[in-house]
Amino acid sequence: MVPGRPYEIKVFIDGTICEIYVDESIAMSARMYDIPRGKLGLFVSQGHAGFSEVRINARG
Repeated sequence: MVPGRPYEIKVFIDGTICEIYVDESIAMSARMYDIPRGKLGLFVSQGHAGFSEVRINARG
């Protein structure tokens, strides 16, 4: 990722499956277990980031 450039990040969670897209391209997928209901966390490694216009939508 390029410092200072804005990105659109989308996260989809279905049961234990998590898919993350950056600018409409898949960036990673993973399995997650023991997720506390109603909890969300964002973090950055080796740098810093700002998040704006964060929205959470339920499907179905």
